[in-house]
Amino acid sequence: MSVANIVMCEFKDASGIKEFCDWYKEHGSFPDNTISLWVQTGEKTAISINVYPTEEARANADKIRDENTATKGFRETLHDIVPISGTVMVTYLDGKLVEE
Repeated sequence: MSVANIVMCEFKDASGIKEFCDWYKEHGSFPDNTISLWVQTGEKTAISINVYPTEEARANADKIRDENTATKGFRETLHDIVPISGTVMVTYLDGKLVEE
């Protein structure tokens, strides 16, 4: 089964979300990422869901995320980040069930 990282982010201000999305569009998703979805949930908050084929790929993405968020640019933009992970139980794409 696929595994996912769900990351809740609170930015220091509303412009931080736009800055991050612009950066993410330019640099692309994590290696081996099969689905990446970012949703703005409030003026300064967003949640991401990133799906990976294996636990190893998910753990590698954790490492990359932690390295990126430790940089000065991210520290100046992010107020808080809460990552959680788990097994993907059901996936629908374009209204169709994806069987693994």
